[in-house]
Amino acid sequence: MGSPVRLLSKYHMALGSRGTAVWIDTHTESYYGRADSGQRLAASRPPPLLDPDDDEFADNSHEVEISMNVSTIEYCGDDGWAHVAVDEEEGKIAVGHLDGTITLYEYA
Repeated sequence: MGSPVRLLSKYHMALGSRGTAVWIDTHTESYYGRADSGQRLAASRPPPLLDPDDDEFADNSHEVEISMNVSTIEYCGDDGWAHVAVDEEEGKIAVGHLDGTITLYEYA
């Protein structure tokens, strides 16, 4: 039976220059069910900032609510991922594996 808490698992996160967050975590329950291993590559982009000259900005200048959606990019059945990097200008995510290989993902 798998453990619901994997405290010693590998995690890594990278932040892009325009606010995109990319990370490796162990949130794989929705894909693998309860498991002792497995990793998820996930990302989130912040919403565009409001223009101070926009009427909507002026109407809500005292209250700002930001919500970010999380997108799952890929799952890994073992715990073989070690590092992640993001290049927002090129739309690429690099994932470094424990065996030294690197996998590139593209996004729009």
